[in-house]
This record gives sequence, C-alpha cells and structure tokens, in this order.
Amino acid sequence: MAENHTHPRQVGPKVGGGAGRIAENLDRDTVRCVIAYLRGTARARNIVDVNGVGYLVHCAAPLVVGADVELHIHTQVREDAIALYGFTGEDEKRVFEALIKVTGVGPTSALALLAGLGAAGVVDAVARRDTKALSSVKGIGGKVAEKIITLIKLPDGVTPSGANPSNEIVTLLQSLGYDRTTSVEAARRAGETSAARGGLDEAQLLAEAIKHAQEGKR
Repeated sequence: MAENHTHPRQVGPKVGGGAGRIAENLDRDTVRCVIAYLRGTARARNIVDVNGVGYLVHCAAPLVVGADVELHIHTQVREDAIALYGFTGEDEKRVFEALIKVTGVGPTSALALLAGLGAAGVVDAVARRDTKALSSVKGIGGKVAEKIITLIKLPDGVTPSGANPSNEIVTLLQSLGYDRTTSVEAARRAGETSAARGGLDEAQLLAEAIKHAQEGKR
C-alpha cells in the first residue's frame, strides 16, 4: 500500500513574517490593548527603557534623556508595522485618537497639533471653529483644518482652555532664540512644575520655562 504523504492542514495562526504577519493574524483591537501604559527611563529622545527593554515611542515632545517617564500608549497596527505613540496624560491620548480618525490626519499631523496647541488648545480651536489656529501648525493646511473642525468627534470630558499657556510659552521661548523642540519640551516641564506647586503665574511660568530651555541647550 502506498504511503499517504498528505500533510495535515495547519490550524491556527501562522508563525513568522514580522510585524506584517502579526498584524495579519491577530485581531487589531487585541494588539492595541497589549501595551496601554509605560513607566521607565528615557534612554533617548524617543526610547523608554522599562526594566531593560527599550520601547520606541513617538511623542508630541521629545523625551528628556535620563528622566523618569510615565506614558499613556496608543498602539497603531498597520500591515507592515506596529507603532507606539506616547502621551503624558489620558486627555492628550484621547484627543490624538480623535484626530487620527479624521480623513487626511495621520499620526504625524496629530502629534504636531498636540505639540503646537496642546490637547485643550485643539479642543478650543474646534469649539471656536478656528481654522487659523489649527493651520498655524506646520504641516496642517487650511483644507485639513476645515476637515478637522467638520468631522472630528471630540472625546467627552476634555474641555476648551480658552487660551493655551503652553503654546504661548513656546512662542515666547522661540522669540528668545530657542528652537521649537527645546521650547516645547521646556514649556512642558514648566507646566509640570506649575502643577506640582499648585500653579504659577505667567511670569513665574516663563522663568521656569527659560530655566529648562537653558538646561536643554547644555
């Protein structure tokens, strides 16, 4: 009798093939839930070391090397990659997720909006239908700004700020000669100091931001 060389049909997900194969075989919502939060030390401007494992994380502002960080994570699954996006607060993450659901707004543009306006500033611009404020961010044209205002579904609980102190501080620092990356990071750190101290007035906030900007240039 001839031997039967027919191999049994493989059952279950295939193994191998990199990120594209992972994205192909796993439910995307499941993958998104794998990493929701990271706490560790910034080893580079976009790498978080968590117990010896380095995670590449895209953030609105570069991480401060050597600083302890806590980030809320949005995991994006594509056919060819899995990317992590990190946020210092849940509101920032929720506004990011609302932005990338708008046709024509990708993660890079969403991060640029958060870096330039802050989460509350984006909500404020949408509430006021202020396309000029949105399109003032590099890479955001007038048509995209109109789409955001028309199509975005803002998350509950994130309220307009009226004015965004962080954005004002960034502008002031840039007028003093600091580059945008340094200015954004200095404004963020000054905001954290303000929150820890129960609030700083405008002059104190600017002084704190200048101190951090000077540290960032060393």
